[in-house]
Amino acid sequence: MKYRTRIYHTGEQKAEMWDRWLRVETINSTGRAFDRGHSSISGQFERAGGIRPCAWRIDNYHLNTGT
Repeated sequence: MKYRTRIYHTGEQKAEMWDRWLRVETINSTGRAFDRGHSSISGQFERAGGIRPCAWRIDNYHLNTGT
């Protein structure tokens, strides 16, 4: 049996997955769009509880810690 190598999705790909989720597309169709099975796509949604995670932001105050 040939195993597929692990694919790490980019932020852009994850955003596309969440957009498809919000358009109420099935996980199977989303998996086909990324050439993956539904089980590898569903993990993205399960970890977040089905709610799109917010984008991380860092304030300038935290970036300027040397002053």
